[in-house]
Amino acid sequence: GYAFSLLGQYEDAIQSYQQALHLDGRSPQAHLGLGYIAYRQGRFDDAIRSYQAVVDFGAEGTAEAHHNLGRIYAERGDIEKAITAQNAAIAAKPDFADAHYPLGSLYSRGRQWEAAVEEYREAVRLNPSMAEAYYQLARCYTQIGDGDAVKGAMDAFHRLKAEEMEIQRHLEAVLLADNQGEAVAILALGNAYLQQEKYPQAIVQFQRVLDLSPKSPDAYAGLGHAALE
Repeated sequence: GYAFSLLGQYEDAIQSYQQALHLDGRSPQAHLGLGYIAYRQGRFDDAIRSYQAVVDFGAEGTAEAHHNLGRIYAERGDIEKAITAQNAAIAAKPDFADAHYPLGSLYSRGRQWEAAVEEYREAVRLNPSMAEAYYQLARCYTQIGDGDAVKGAMDAFHRLKAEEMEIQRHLEAVLLADNQGEAVAILALGNAYLQQEKYPQAIVQFQRVLDLSPKSPDAYAGLGHAALE
């Protein structure tokens, strides 16, 4: 079901998820999958029912279900329900950066700038590479009148966007590389991740290089550097 969903083959995905529920009616992943498809198709009531089922069972995935319910309520303009849902997601999973960010947006919509700043700051503490949260922080600091904080947030935003562009450039180079140049392009991508201190991503790329070129000294050096850090 998940694989079909990633391919955009939603009817096949729905059939697979329903088969999973026939075997285990409480399967949280199946309910989350059906909720995602319903949301993508604009069937918000069906999505709410699927996500609510996960919440009612109290199973794994509860935080994600609350978070997605919050997104739907926000799109419908039901701000109080959206805030409640995102807070429930955070209660279920305190390190859920993706729930702190929309909670900040909800407070921002209500012009509760200090509360919004608190949530955005928590989002970037948990996920320092969340560029958009820094941009929203800058907007809130502008409303509060903290010029120094505005500059700091915007500097972080521009730095992260530049890093994203650099990674994107290397990803495109990998896609366009021929068989002979593929290992070189992947090595460059790994080194880009390494320079940005994104060590798990760097390790994946260096291991890809070794799959293609088992004696690559640069790939071993990159793995050593990542392991050391």
